Amino acid sequence: MSEISHKILANVGTIAKYPTGWTKEVNIISWNGAAAKVDVRDWSEDHEHMSRGVTLTADETKRFIDAVQAKDAVGLLNDMNAPRVNDYER
Repeated sequence: MSEISHKILANVGTIAKYPTGWTKEVNIISWNGAAAKVDVRDWSEDHEHMSRGVTLTADETKRFIDAVQAKDAVGLLNDMNAPRVNDYER
């Protein structure tokens, strides 16, 4: 099995920081020297170890953002996670 190489070209932002020192990040990254993509995954502090993640082309990223905004995904999540008075509200 061949080794996978990566080069982080730009850090877009950190989404979460964990007590373990790992972070969930959005980066622009090139895998195995290929064209850069938007990448979302957890990284160790030294960026030598990573979790599984999602990579998107520029076009896929635009469509993802458009879909999230069009459906107000954040609002839907907030509604779904709102405290419930009883099971009848499901």
